[in-house]
Amino acid sequence: MTKPKVAIVYLAYYHDLAFLTAAAQSISALNYPRELLSFIVVVNPHATLGSYAPTIREHLLPQSGTTLPTVSVLEQEQNVGFARGMQIGFDQAIKDECSYALMLNNDASLHPESIRTLVDAMEQDPAIGIAQPLILLDPERTKINSAGNAVHFLGFGYCDLYLAPVTQAPTQIVDIGYASGAAPLVRLDLVQRYGGLEPAFFMYHEDLEYSIRLRMLGYRSVLVPQALAYHQYEFTRSMNKYFFMERNRFVFLLITYKIPTLLLLTPFLLCTEVALLLFAWRGGWLQERLKAYQYWLTLDAWRTWLPKRRSLQQLRRISDRDLLHFMTGKILFQETQTTSPIVTHLANPVLSAVLYLLQRIVIW
Repeated sequence: MTKPKVAIVYLAYYHDLAFLTAAAQSISALNYPRELLSFIVVVNPHATLGSYAPTIREHLLPQSGTTLPTVSVLEQEQNVGFARGMQIGFDQAIKDECSYALMLNNDASLHPESIRTLVDAMEQDPAIGIAQPLILLDPERTKINSAGNAVHFLGFGYCDLYLAPVTQAPTQIVDIGYASGAAPLVRLDLVQRYGGLEPAFFMYHEDLEYSIRLRMLGYRSVLVPQALAYHQYEFTRSMNKYFFMERNRFVFLLITYKIPTLLLLTPFLLCTEVALLLFAWRGGWLQERLKAYQYWLTLDAWRTWLPKRRSLQQLRRISDRDLLHFMTGKILFQETQTTSPIVTHLANPVLSAVLYLLQRIVIW
C-alpha cells in the first residue's frame, strides 16, 4: 500500500543553530520514505537579529534531497507570527501534493518512528483530525512535556502530565483536550476545507482553537503515545506572552460557545477576572492584562472575530454539552514557583464542581 506524502513544517525565528541542527538530524533519521517527505522551513525575521534565512539555507540546502528530504525555505519580510507562519507552510505542503503536515516547533525534534506511527494511526481512523505524539522533555527524556493538552472550560490551556515520569503516559491512543502545537500531525484536506490555524491569533491558543474547532466539526483530537517527540521546553516570561494568551483566551470563548453557555459562564468569568487582575499585579504583568481588555474596546476586534464566530457556529456538528465533557475544571501551573494555594485549594475544587454541574444542565 502506498504511503501518503507528509510535509514537516518548521517555523524559525530565534537564531539558535543548536535547535536547527537537532531538528534536522532527527528528520534525516526518520523511518519514512524520504521521497514522500517534504521539509518546509518558514522563517520569521527576528525583532533585533533580523532574518535567520541565510544561515538556514547554508546549513540545510546542501543536504536537500540527500540526507534530508527536499528542503524549501520560505523567508518572510515581517514577523507573521506562529499561526500565519504555519499556514504559509501548509499552503506550500498542499502545493507539494502532501496529504499530511506535521507542525514542528523550532526547539523540538522527532523520534525516527514518529511520522510513520502518527500516519498509521490517522490512516486507520479517518475521524482523527489531529494527532500529537507523546512529547518528552529534552534532554530529560524520562519526563513528559505533554501527553496531550488540557483545556479549561474558562479558556485556559496547559500541558497534561507535565513533568510526570514517562511511565505515567497512556499506552493506547486516547482523545485529548487539544493537541500541542509543538509536533502534531494534521490532515491537509481538512485544512483546505475548514482552514488551518487562525492567523489572527498570531501566537498562543491557536493550537487549542484548532483542535476544538475540529472537534466541533466532528473530528477527534488524539494522543498517539507510541509516537515520540522531544521538546527543549521553557515557559518564557515575555510580557507579550501574557497579552496574547489572555486576548486569545477571550477569543476562544467568544467564537466557541453558544450564547446560553456564555451567559451561564459570565458570573464565573467575572470572578476569575478579578482574581487574575490581582495575580497579574503581583506577577508584574498587569499592564499586559489591561491591554488585553483594551483590545476589545476597538471595533476592529469585533469585526475580526464575530464573522469567524458566525461561520464556526453554522458549521458545528456537536453540542456545547459534548464539548464540556472534554474539558477540565482545574488550572495547573507549568512552573512550580507560580503555583497559588488559593487556586489549588479553593478555585480548582469550586470550578471543578461548576464544570460537573454544567456538564449535566447544558443540553444545547
